Amino acid sequence: MSNDRWKSISDAMNHGSPGSLLGDRIAHAAAGLFHSESVSVTVWSVPSFLTLAATNAQAHALDQHQLVTGEGPIFDVAETDTPSYTPDIHGDDCTNRWPLLSKELSSNNVASMFCFPLRVGSAHLGAITAYRDTLGAPSPEMYRDGLILSSLATEAILHMKAGAMDDNLIIDFQQALESDAFLQQAAGVVSEHFKIPITDAMVMIRSKAFSGNYSLSELSRVIVRRELSLEDW
Repeated sequence: MSNDRWKSISDAMNHGSPGSLLGDRIAHAAAGLFHSESVSVTVWSVPSFLTLAATNAQAHALDQHQLVTGEGPIFDVAETDTPSYTPDIHGDDCTNRWPLLSKELSSNNVASMFCFPLRVGSAHLGAITAYRDTLGAPSPEMYRDGLILSSLATEAILHMKAGAMDDNLIIDFQQALESDAFLQQAAGVVSEHFKIPITDAMVMIRSKAFSGNYSLSELSRVIVRRELSLEDW
């Protein structure tokens, strides 16, 4: 891998408006490299993950679907520490491995997926996932660029976690953690109210968010603060 390519991708990742957040910069760099409008950056938060950044609402929603169902490439790369790519989400490999996710992908007009792990040694930090509207596996150049970007992103996230980066980047991670915490609390509230499992409660929250024009994080906060009556659901 040439040093020029590393520098080019590093510049793309570091490009952004003043004050832009690290997760957003990684996601938008990946969107350009993978020719995808829907890209997310997730970080592992045992026993699950949270979305650090997403280029649009679709990418965030599809991440959440993986979180709720427990299936998808984000979980796979956490186990294998190797990139995962699905050239055709209608193929048997996808529908057999991820039956619930494949239906959601199809309804969102996703044709293929790339997922690159963020890792250092045996430590898994997260993943970069591209939800694409065109069929096909990554080209050799895309695959190479994905490996470079994931390496650079991993190093940047490690620095951020260690407090070695500026306040704007730390805010990025804190906001993602706060959003995930509200979702978990909201799921507990809904689960207790309707006497249903936590996973079913997350599905209900997600459905309500879509039908009520809320973001998932916004609705979670409303539920936790008891600003929305669950009797109306």
